[in-house]
Amino acid sequence: MKKRYTVAQANRTLPYVRSIVDEVQARYRVIQESGRRHNALDPKEEARRTSLKEEVREAADRIRACLDELQALGLEMKDYEEGLVDFPSELEGRPILLCWKLGEEKIGFWHEVDSGYKGRKAVPDAPDWPPLPAPAKGKSGRSPKLS
Repeated sequence: MKKRYTVAQANRTLPYVRSIVDEVQARYRVIQESGRRHNALDPKEEARRTSLKEEVREAADRIRACLDELQALGLEMKDYEEGLVDFPSELEGRPILLCWKLGEEKIGFWHEVDSGYKGRKAVPDAPDWPPLPAPAKGKSGRSPKLS
C-alpha cells in the first residue's frame, strides 16, 4: 500500500526532502550550463566536448539517485526549477496530494490528483489534517505496526 501523509508527517520529512531538492536543483543547473557550453564549442574541440558530456552524465545520474530517494518516501518531484514536490494523502476516501515547493517553510497547500499546481488550496490549520483512515487490523486483531 502506498504511503499516505498527514501535514504533520510531511512536515517532519521536509529537512531531508529539502536537502534532496537542493541537490537536484544544483545538478540540474550543471546540466543546463554544461549543455550550453557544449553547444557553443567548436566541433573540433572534441576533448572539451567529451568532458562536458561526462559532466552532464554524472549530474543526470545524481538526479536519478535523488529522485529514487524521493520515490522511496512515496514522493514525486514535479518540477526541478521550482523544487515542487507532491506528498500522497487521502481526503474523504479519495487520493489527494499535499503540495510543497522549495522556499516554503512548511506544507501549506494541497490539490486534487488531477488538478496539479494551479489547483492548489490552502490546508486547514490542523497538523493532523487530513485525517487518514485507520489501518486495517491484522489477523491477530491488533493493528499492524507502523514504521
